[in-house]
Amino acid sequence: MSKSVNLKDYIIQVRGVSYKPEDSSLIPKDDYIPILRANNIRNGKINYDELIYVKKSKVKENQILKKGDILICTSSGSKELVGKSAMFEDDILCSFGAFCKVIRANNIDNLYLNNYFQSPKYRNDIKKSSTGANINNLNDSDFDNLTINLVSESEQRNISNELIKIIEILDLKNNQREKLKKLIFAQYNYMFDNIYNNQKDFERKKIRDLVENNISKLKSTYSEGEIINYIDISSIDKEKNIVKGTKKYNVGENPSRAQQCLEINDILMSTVRPNLKNIAVLTEKYDNPIGTSGFCVLRCKNCKKNWLLYSILTNEFTNSMNKKTTGASYPAIKNSDVLDFELPVPPIELQNEFENFVESINYIYKQLEESITKIESLLEGRMNYYFN
Repeated sequence: MSKSVNLKDYIIQVRGVSYKPEDSSLIPKDDYIPILRANNIRNGKINYDELIYVKKSKVKENQILKKGDILICTSSGSKELVGKSAMFEDDILCSFGAFCKVIRANNIDNLYLNNYFQSPKYRNDIKKSSTGANINNLNDSDFDNLTINLVSESEQRNISNELIKIIEILDLKNNQREKLKKLIFAQYNYMFDNIYNNQKDFERKKIRDLVENNISKLKSTYSEGEIINYIDISSIDKEKNIVKGTKKYNVGENPSRAQQCLEINDILMSTVRPNLKNIAVLTEKYDNPIGTSGFCVLRCKNCKKNWLLYSILTNEFTNSMNKKTTGASYPAIKNSDVLDFELPVPPIELQNEFENFVESINYIYKQLEESITKIESLLEGRMNYYFN
């Protein structure tokens, strides 16, 4: 039998370490300790990318992370980050920054508590707490006032074991998905080599010689009142390199940046902050698709789509574009920066071979996505059953 209780009697909250720039370092040093920050919480897991190091003298004993601690981002300029959490499970000495806090279980199973912090109920409740004046901040009282279904210790362990098994399967599937993407890049490098080295001595051509250079404009194509499907940078899923959705507008009421008429299989590259690699292929058929003027639209004419897509996804291409950005607060490149870039162009037979390889991987990827969606739905259903 369960009862709904406030968390305040079952958790201990610890604030993160405050420090000055002169007390920190980007590299490990003697008598310094690594600090986890909001960027180290990703998909319910802790990663150790972009660590900073702070003098041990600035860290209190209770701010040293312990196995089973739940690290939560409590303050950020990004609404998406605030409230995100992950359990610390490693045998390393580290602490956490002032924009985070740690929650320690007190008379409650820490795995059960961690599963609660990954549940839809927690996300919905914490979203309500973070609205209003303190939209990007969470206070101690926000966590104290959260409610959780409390069951016996044995039930907590049983529930945690069930959910952990589902999460483990989900992690396995997600890892397989990541490896498929890496496999495509490995095949690209094997077949075509580095786009700068060009050890295979392919003929170099500008991208503008490979694509359609005349992209029709909205004003010359559609009449006022017609419905368009608008695609902007927020429409891009940069992990999958696809367009994940559109916004419908009547012509005449559309955003001023809705300008470019798109076609299926167009490659859309954001010219703003090219380091973010906001690049996608329009794979779904939409009625009257219109792209933002912030895209460089690459419509393949003398090359294959997947070869060009993975060429501009390479770090070498991205680094080259980064060097051409202008504007400090809104770094961007021009379409001409992309179109004038020279690529070593392999024979069409090799491009066809790579095209077929990518399509076969994409087929497996799609099946894997469907499996992941089902497992995610199962996990959400079980979490709702136990925590709502």
